[in-house]
Amino acid sequence: MMASDLETDPRDVPVLIAEARRNPAAIITASRWCEGGGFQGYSKLKLVANGIFQKFFSMLYATQLSDMTYGYRIFPTRLVQAIQWEDLRHPFLFETLIKPLRLGIPVVEIPSHWKARCEGESQNTFFRNFGYIWTG
Repeated sequence: MMASDLETDPRDVPVLIAEARRNPAAIITASRWCEGGGFQGYSKLKLVANGIFQKFFSMLYATQLSDMTYGYRIFPTRLVQAIQWEDLRHPFLFETLIKPLRLGIPVVEIPSHWKARCEGESQNTFFRNFGYIWTG
């Protein structure tokens, strides 16, 4: 799963694939928050809100994951086919991690840099981000 707007760094794909080969039963996910990751062009308000969100939901789901909403991942195909997905907008990115966590699926994080798109504009408004809370 990868955003088509180049906010996800395509140079991370070989790292994601290598980790998936080492951990075929796990979800391999990129993290902007772990050491070696980062944000470029993210508003300070969204950065603070995202950080609080990540910490709260990692405690709630008893996980050490640092970035549960970044939709840059590789999944085992059978897992994706076995789960009934519900969200239709951006909270789907969160859903694709919390449902597998509840099933006990292992998750491996790799560092990644997020960079704001330079063309077009996001369809995910600031207030639409509150939908993630409902999903959680």
